[in-house]
Amino acid sequence: LDGGREAITPARLLALWPETRKANTRGWLLENLLDGKVENIDLAVRLEPEEPPQSYVSFDYRDAHVRYVRTLPPITKGQGHFSLIGNRLVIAVDEGEVVSPVGGAVEVRGSASIIPDVSVRGGAPSVVRLNTRSSVTAALSLLNLDPLNVMDKAGLSVGLAEGTAALNGTLSVPLKRGGSPADVAFHATAKLTEVQSTTLIKDRTLTAESLEVTADNSRISIAGQAALDGVGFDGSWDQPIGQGGATSRLSGQVALSDSALQTFGIARRPGTLSGTGQWRIAVDL
Repeated sequence: LDGGREAITPARLLALWPETRKANTRGWLLENLLDGKVENIDLAVRLEPEEPPQSYVSFDYRDAHVRYVRTLPPITKGQGHFSLIGNRLVIAVDEGEVVSPVGGAVEVRGSASIIPDVSVRGGAPSVVRLNTRSSVTAALSLLNLDPLNVMDKAGLSVGLAEGTAALNGTLSVPLKRGGSPADVAFHATAKLTEVQSTTLIKDRTLTAESLEVTADNSRISIAGQAALDGVGFDGSWDQPIGQGGATSRLSGQVALSDSALQTFGIARRPGTLSGTGQWRIAVDL
């Protein structure tokens, strides 16, 4: 059996979908495809003797509100593709945006929410792959929502720095109800550009053209070439997550000069130092 339709509303699609056929998938759409237009619908069913039915459903969507993780803000102005091949469900997001609690909109492109097997009950994992671009504050604000709470766990503010963030991340979220944040595994990398922070290091101003960030369930790290109160350095900052009382560490190499010593208030006799060099530092903050 093959079928198709050019366009339909999500509500009409669900009204035509039998409640007993792929009930988990129908329920997911009912809860998570909140609005929009559905187009280019294709469906197919194949029946073979003594074999389970094989089915295929796909459609494009636009102007949609799509919830990809229950506790996070939905994607708005969403455009992409839905497919259900057998028991594998994929919601691909070609473009859209998420309104972060602080810092403005987060642009979403080339992302997806994947349920490898919709027939598995009581904990089937949903894999969310995100590619976003936003202000640094908006990206950190999004990472600080349930179930991640990255910045709270690290004891840091979402207003840690100004600049632009291009983030790539993966979340593995069990679909069972009543789970805890500890059940969510995540890994994210981001490139920050035109960065400025007056809070990462107390009473100092950090600036950088570009920094690399990595974050997962255990730690958040920032690395690259930057300047601290105008003094250049190449290093990294590392903060454990979820470890009460754990301190962060700044380490790297600083351009050593007489003016650098003066900037950091290091006493020295006149004429003690001339020229430049490299100074290796490690500071627990």
